Amino acid sequence: MEKKYTLQPGLFLAYFIICIINFAFGLISSIVDWSTLSSVGLGNIAWIEILAIAICIGLIVYASLILAKTKDKENSGRNVLLYSSNAFISIYGANLIMDIVFLCYPNRNVSVPVFIRAILILATAITARCLLASGYSNAARIRLIVIGRIASVAEIICLCIAGNLGAMGIIYEITSLLFAVFHVVCCFRRKPAVFNVAPVIQPSEGSKEPSQLEKCELLSKYKDLLDKGAITEEEYEQKKKDLL
Repeated sequence: MEKKYTLQPGLFLAYFIICIINFAFGLISSIVDWSTLSSVGLGNIAWIEILAIAICIGLIVYASLILAKTKDKENSGRNVLLYSSNAFISIYGANLIMDIVFLCYPNRNVSVPVFIRAILILATAITARCLLASGYSNAARIRLIVIGRIASVAEIICLCIAGNLGAMGIIYEITSLLFAVFHVVCCFRRKPAVFNVAPVIQPSEGSKEPSQLEKCELLSKYKDLLDKGAITEEEYEQKKKDLL
């Protein structure tokens, strides 16, 4: 039986709100950079920013869909891990492509440590995503905690040298730091919810059809299980329908 993992509703909501805000600022920043590159005659590499714009839009829509469609709250921990692994793959995959493209152009410097960091984080995020393919994975969670800590340190360093980024760049780095921090917090604060097989309550022996009193007692027990998160709303309604 596979365990599910849940997060506090407030933490789950805060994580995805931070994600949407972060990538919204990333979207604005990428649009500004694309416009700047095009205006100074560097349209041949401006497509890179179009890639960044597409990724930001995709991650905003992805986060919004998870918020709108996550009805299985018992599995909210895995949903966060899936989103973070996909987000890190998208972000650092794009960074790697940008660095490779910049290496092909003169007067474009690429930081070797940043390049190596992108490769390592991308490889780790892909590994974590593969581990999550069949369900919640503690190994994937540990890998994503490591990625989140590396990303947090990187964003702090960026903030310390952000004098030439401008107000928009600084705000983007701050929201990126919050995204990385909330990611690590969510990885730590998850807790076991329920098994994927709901417990079955049997009527008393020798009774083919429960009496009205037994039905009320069974219904009360199912309601307690629902309140504790041991069964879903759909399972409770089905049991209620069967009894009544």
